[in-house]
Amino acid sequence: MLGGKGPMEDVLIFKNDDAGYLAWMGAHRKDGYVINTRRPPSRKYLKLHYAACYTISGTPARGDVWTQGQYAKVCSTRRDSLETWAWKTFRKKVDPCEICFA
Repeated sequence: MLGGKGPMEDVLIFKNDDAGYLAWMGAHRKDGYVINTRRPPSRKYLKLHYAACYTISGTPARGDVWTQGQYAKVCSTRRDSLETWAWKTFRKKVDPCEICFA
């Protein structure tokens, strides 16, 4: 793509960085995408969300942390970047969230 970023150049992975994740979410609530995955990232669980999805923003469903413990977040403003990351990393397609992609 001429003059722009290529796939995966804007992918950020948040582990043990709730402050960074929440800051990114605040800046990209309307134009961001997030893969929720296990820690370390796993091909068994790659759930793609819009950044505005309530399941990956607001108050965590399981406790009080987003990127610590058993989950990590892979973020980008480009869906294709996240899909490319998942394919190049695991040779697997992402699984869209049944709530925000309904």
